[in-house]
Amino acid sequence: MAAGAAATEVSGDPDELMTEADAARLIPPSGVSVRSMSRYRRAGLIAFFRIKGRIFYRLADLQAFVSSMRTPASVFEERASSRSKPEEKHLELWRLLDGDT
Repeated sequence: MAAGAAATEVSGDPDELMTEADAARLIPPSGVSVRSMSRYRRAGLIAFFRIKGRIFYRLADLQAFVSSMRTPASVFEERASSRSKPEEKHLELWRLLDGDT
């Protein structure tokens, strides 16, 4: 990966190996630290290769890791729909107080 490349650049050969520092720059939204990559690796959250004592990641594995961390929008919609809006509660209370049913 070229120096100064954007953090969200993910085009290229999915089997391309990259260093931990290059991989860290690819994690959205603006990259993560090498230390975070090490934590993800030790936690078993991301696949990696160890070659002659150095750590490498495949682009395909990075993309899979990012996808696994994504929360679908439907989860947020379900949470929002399960809560009643405060305005609706207030309107209901006023209707009860005014005797409107």
